[in-house]
Amino acid sequence: MPPACFILVNAASYRWNLIRSVEGEARNIGTILYPMSVALALGLSFGTRYEGVGAASILVLAWGDAAASLVGRRHGRRFYRVLGHSRSFEGSSAMFVASAAAVVAAFAILGAPSGLSLWPAFLLAALASTAVEAVCPWGLDNLLVPAACAAALLALAGGGGL
Repeated sequence: MPPACFILVNAASYRWNLIRSVEGEARNIGTILYPMSVALALGLSFGTRYEGVGAASILVLAWGDAAASLVGRRHGRRFYRVLGHSRSFEGSSAMFVASAAAVVAAFAILGAPSGLSLWPAFLLAALASTAVEAVCPWGLDNLLVPAACAAALLALAGGGGL
């Protein structure tokens, strides 16, 4: 329920610029999509054998995307452009490492779906999440990064869905 409430709060802030520190410099819908992703991941995975997948997708967004932004802005020296948006190799590397750690942490706490090997899981999920983050404009990464992580993990687990 709390993430769903934040969808409304953040949408109102986006629409009327109520919380300037949340909206940041460049206006994008990422502040709305973030709690939406959390709500979707929780809603689709809670109480299923894929709770670890839902938690991993949330942690990849929280840890990986944040690490990419922080490291890229502070230590980014080598840049590349994708679809007109600039990214740094340092930020993308931080995204990959933090995403891999997020999957390991989620599975260590909640467990991995049966039959899922940890090494391919965290490597593929981190790779998919990092690739999606690199190409997403306008805050869409807040929706598509967790989706890419979950899709990669579900594909490895042999489950077509939750």
